[in-house]
Parts: sequence; structure tokens; C-alpha cells
Amino acid sequence: MIKIGEFSKICGLSVKTLRFYDQAGLLPPAFIDEHSGYRYYTENQLLTVKRILSYKEQGFTLDQIKVLLNDISQHEAMERLKSKQTELLQTIQTTMKQLDEVNNSIHRIQHDLQKAGRRQIRLRRVKPQLAASIRDVVPRSKVCVLIDEIIRYVQNESEEDAKGSISILWHDHRGGNRMDALVQRDPVDIEVAVPLSRPISGNDRVQVRQIPGMKAASFLHFCDPFAHHCPVMEELFSWVEARDGITFGEGAVRETYLTPDKDIYGRSRLAELLIPVV
Repeated sequence: MIKIGEFSKICGLSVKTLRFYDQAGLLPPAFIDEHSGYRYYTENQLLTVKRILSYKEQGFTLDQIKVLLNDISQHEAMERLKSKQTELLQTIQTTMKQLDEVNNSIHRIQHDLQKAGRRQIRLRRVKPQLAASIRDVVPRSKVCVLIDEIIRYVQNESEEDAKGSISILWHDHRGGNRMDALVQRDPVDIEVAVPLSRPISGNDRVQVRQIPGMKAASFLHFCDPFAHHCPVMEELFSWVEARDGITFGEGAVRETYLTPDKDIYGRSRLAELLIPVV
């Protein structure tokens, strides 16, 4: 017989692991000296160690390994192996789906970084867009609740575009009134809108309408979605004011979130701030 320390060196398992396998009922010592407490193993138990390590490499749990170490038939062993095969294939499918999600997130972040560039401000024409929207006067802290409400409504209408961009129309900020835009009103008159690829039904809470097109000063930037006010709004107003031949137009200031909620890493997402101009 072989003492546990020597058996540990031969089989490559630590004494702690051998004791753990004993407690788990996988590899009890062949003999324990009742006076000294010394544990002894036999040479034949090296085969059991090899089997345990092999089963672990195949992904079997300790409870599953305990069954495989018993005197089971080849047919039963085959069924347990097939069951493990199915389990591993499902794990692979789940892992591949997770990998696809990670790859997609990497591509979207790379796209956002390229799109944002160097905090670009420009004039552009915004096209009309069919959208489902909710307009309400709410505290700033409730904006996320409105966004969640409109997304859920659109998703319940089986409209996949609910996963796309979200626009916030600040109806308090109209007609280029700089002070109106920069004053931290609370509550605020806002409208949250989700673009649609097809008409859906609305109700007394949800409007389905064309968000009008406009000419706008556009500012692509990374913003903090948890902030109650867009910090670049004053910068964009100053940019418009400094340009000859441009005046503020009518209509609400818009803020469009271009990064989906699930792709927010840290505290920033790509957004476009739009101020109507003529």
C-alpha cells in the first residue's frame, strides 16, 4: 500500500484533492490506520484517478463521475455519454450565440467611434420619419420610464425596429430660445419616439405619426444617458449663433440615442443632438 503523500506525487493530485475526492465518494482510501489516521491507497487506484481525470475532461460533474465509476453496463454508459454530448452541444450553441453578441457589440462600438469622429458639428437635412411616440409632462427622472413604455408598446406590436434608435423631442426647447433650452426645468414637456418601418395601431397614450423633417444643426457626441441634461447643448447653440446666414427654426430640439441600451459600456452612448435652423 502507498501512503497518501506518496500516492499524491505518483498520481499528480494534491493531498487536499485526494481528501476532497474521498469526501465526494469518488476515491476513498483503501485503508485508514485507526490509530495514526494515515490514509493508504493501492496501485490499482491509479486507474481510478485516470478515469476521474478523463471524465472531468469530458465535462462530467463529480456526481455524474461517481455513477460512471460504478459497475454500469456499456449500454447505460452509452446513454450517459449521449446525454453529455447533447448537453455540450447546447453549451456550444449558447457560447456561439454569446460570441456573436460580443462580436456585434465590438463592431457597433467601432462604428460609433468612426461615426462620432472628432465631435463633428454640421448642418444636415433630417428626413420625416414614421414613429410611435408618447408625449407627457414629467420630471426629468421619469424620462427613462417613458422610453421603456414606448419600447414595450412597439415590441408588443411585433415591430422589430423597437431595438433601434430612440429620439427625445424637448418641446420646452422650441424656436431657438437659448435660455429655454438651457434652463433646467423640472418637470419637462417631452416626447419619446421610436422609428417604425410600418404603421402600427396607436391609442389615447401612444401616437403613431410622421415626425416632421427639418434642417438642423447636428452634433454627434458621446453622452451620459444618466444625466438629466445634455452638456453639449450650450456648445451647439453657440455654434449656430456664431454662423452668419443661419437662424434658429421652429420645432423642438431633438436628441437621438444611436447606441442601443444593451451596447452601453461605461457611462456613455453615441447620440445626435439636433437644433432646428433656417
